[in-house]
Amino acid sequence: MKTLKTMVAAGIALLMTACAANNIKGFDRVVSDAETHAASYSEADWKRADERFEDFVEKYNADYLRTLGADEQKEVGRLVARYAKVRLEYANRQMQELLKAGSNMASGFIDEMGSDTSLLQGLTDVEELPGELEEFYEDMEELMEEYGGLLDE
Repeated sequence: MKTLKTMVAAGIALLMTACAANNIKGFDRVVSDAETHAASYSEADWKRADERFEDFVEKYNADYLRTLGADEQKEVGRLVARYAKVRLEYANRQMQELLKAGSNMASGFIDEMGSDTSLLQGLTDVEELPGELEEFYEDMEELMEEYGGLLDE
């Protein structure tokens, strides 16, 4: 009877180890896919990847992690870190693209306005403008004075 209990316990332990290994492999696939395809992912692709990642994170809650061995726990930590890294790299690229677009827009605005301050001349002669509007035109005059000379060169 004692042998049977030992065999059942060993079988359960093997089954749990096999399930954990399969779960970790599935988690690794999610992370590897994101790493491999990050450059071509659309927002919809990232949403799906994030959902798959969150499914695994929910699966690896504190109770489940306690059932894993130290090596498996470290691997889960590595996978979480790898996914965080690929998401941060994507966010960084998105931020750089937004900054570049903002810079291009500002450049286009300055190009279009050129050194022609006549639009602002008539408006700034008005004695009293509402506060925000007055500040806007003052800022625009400063920009025109600052950048207008550069455009004439």
